[in-house]
Amino acid sequence: MLDNIKSLNIILRDPRKGWPNLDALNNRWVHLDAELIGKIEKLIDKNRICIIRGAEGRGKTVLARLIGFKMQKERKWDVFVIEAPESKNNIDSICKTIGSIEDNKTMFIIENAHTSDEMSLKLVETGNKSQKASFIFTARKIFSEEDLDSDIEDPFEEWIKNGWYVDLNPDLKTILGIIKKFAFEKKREYSLSSEDESWITKEFGSEKPNLRRLRFYLEAWNDKPDSPLSSIKKEDILSNVYKSYIKPLKDHNLQEMLIKVAAVYQFDVNFSGRNCDKNLLEGLCDNGIITHLPVMTLGDVAENRDFTS
Repeated sequence: MLDNIKSLNIILRDPRKGWPNLDALNNRWVHLDAELIGKIEKLIDKNRICIIRGAEGRGKTVLARLIGFKMQKERKWDVFVIEAPESKNNIDSICKTIGSIEDNKTMFIIENAHTSDEMSLKLVETGNKSQKASFIFTARKIFSEEDLDSDIEDPFEEWIKNGWYVDLNPDLKTILGIIKKFAFEKKREYSLSSEDESWITKEFGSEKPNLRRLRFYLEAWNDKPDSPLSSIKKEDILSNVYKSYIKPLKDHNLQEMLIKVAAVYQFDVNFSGRNCDKNLLEGLCDNGIITHLPVMTLGDVAENRDFTS
């Protein structure tokens, strides 16, 4: 396989690729939404295609990895991940590789497909032609169904009209399920109090909460085993992030550069670094926090590079 097409197991074993990792999936520390999982499996079995849509932090990546892991373990499928932001320059080779697949027990998960319309259009075309491989796309929901009749081109328009998608709309029940799983993961016996439940509603709302933000709160709570969940403040999260990601760098200049990169990367776009100190960016690469990608320019200037975390 090409370098831009990685097996799911490699992704799950890479600490830079976030949560859930292989241990979390093997030990069932991940909250399961049986209804969503069942719908996705039916779409894959019938059409070989499913798009998982939702706003930032709603659980798209978690659900895609969960489905891929399930297919891999229960059906013995080969599951691969293509990270759209890192693969734009190799899209033709990627499509050619996918088109050559002859085993119908092969799945491709395309993460952050919304970051490149051109890439998504080519992958959609490849998916339509493929008679063997199955596909899961994760994408932020940028267009409403009403927009599909406008002049805005959505690469997934036909698939959306066919109903080959799920929209993620987590609610209070989802939050409570995640907290229960987290307590199980950390071997903590804890029952949510009425104060906790009121705090949850206040901090996250009862509809469409940001689950990534919830995870930050839970990780900070893990450092305070004797405290109720409702006692966790934003200051605790910042302290935990500083301790886990920023302080280990030691070099103040590297710390500042990481903050800049993180501020850009939250929008699922690469950090170009053209006006930044390349030595600092290389320092983050050396620490395994970000990786650099080649950029093709009109002059094919090799020294220009984009960076991604």
